[in-house]
Order: sequence, then structure tokens, then C-alpha cells
Amino acid sequence: MQKLLDFGALLERFNVNKQMIGLTIVTFIIVMIVWMKSISSTEIQEEELQQPAETSEVAIKKEEATEESAAQNIKVDVKGAVKYSGVYDAHQGERVHDVLKHAEVLPNADLDAVNLSQEVRDALVIYIPFKGEVKTDKYTLYQNAGGYEGNSGSNVQKKININQAEQSELEEIPGIGPKKAQDIIKYRTDNKGFKAIEEIKEIRGVGDKTYEGLKDYIEV
Repeated sequence: MQKLLDFGALLERFNVNKQMIGLTIVTFIIVMIVWMKSISSTEIQEEELQQPAETSEVAIKKEEATEESAAQNIKVDVKGAVKYSGVYDAHQGERVHDVLKHAEVLPNADLDAVNLSQEVRDALVIYIPFKGEVKTDKYTLYQNAGGYEGNSGSNVQKKININQAEQSELEEIPGIGPKKAQDIIKYRTDNKGFKAIEEIKEIRGVGDKTYEGLKDYIEV
């Protein structure tokens, strides 16, 4: 009889412990669900915060790539003492003598009046004068970076003052698109102008290679 009583008490205690264990498990599951939802919500918020920054960076890179592509594919107009005058495709970094290989200079062309080493830019007019056509002292011509160019017969290449030029003028500089032109204007406003042309390399996207292609076209 005593054994039956002891067994009954043990069974009752087991049932109580079983209820406590069940309650503990349920509580643990609820806590885990709440915790996992909290982590998921935090991750979503972080992704939403990071997405605009990533999108903005991608947009800037695409714009810079577009500007760089436009700068590399340029057109120049060749006139004067050449066999094949017209508009030619060129690439950033090419020189006048590279373009003239396609136009074929005539025997009576006055190449002494032309800066054959000049780097070409988009919409450049290369005029090759005939012998005896240029009356200006050729030493003066060589002091001008542009050599003898322009459909008006002018031999002076006008440089663009990056401290004074409007955005549309800045965009005429090789390798400078709308975004970089805006950055140049902002930089000169914030820093009270450029002190030297080399300072343009402070503009994002203007590295040593880009600078070499535009330095002959700018001044301060």
C-alpha cells in the first residue's frame, strides 16, 4: 500500500514538472520568434538605407563612363592643302599628324605653319595652308599651342579660363562633360578659384591621363 502511495506522489510530481517543461519550451519558442523578427526588420532597414547610396554611386560611375566614352570618340574637320578634305573620326590622345595620314597632304602644303604635334579635340578644324599662304612669322605660330587652325585663318588657339568660363564653355574642354563642368564651377567657388591649372586634378575623375589631354586647352 505504501508503495502505491509513493508511486502516486511520484507520478503527480512528474506531471507538474512536465507542465513546467512545456511552459518553458513555449516561452522559449515565443522569445525566438520575436528575436528573429527583430533581426529581419533591422536587416531590411539597413538595406533600405544602403540602397540609395549604392544607386547614387552607380549613377555617377555610369555618367563618368559615358563622358569618357564621348571624349574618346571625337570628330575633326580637315581642310586646305589635302587630297581628301572632310570630317574624320579620331580618338583622344591622337595628334594632328595622325589625322593627316588619312587626308593625304598635298605636295604644295606648307606644313611648317602647322603644329603637327597638337593633340586633337572634338569639333577641331585643322586647316593646312598652301605654300606662300601664311604671311605671319612662323616663329610666332610655334608659340601658340594650336598651330595654324580654324576656318577663319586664325592661328591662335584660345584657351579656356577655368576660373571664368561658363559651364557650356567648360564642356568644350577635352574630357570634360556636364558633371565635371559642374564640379569645376563648385570647386572654384568653394576655393576662391584655381591657383594653377594643375589644380584641376582635384576634380573627381580628372587624373593624370585626363589632365595630359586637356592641359593645353586651359588657363587660370
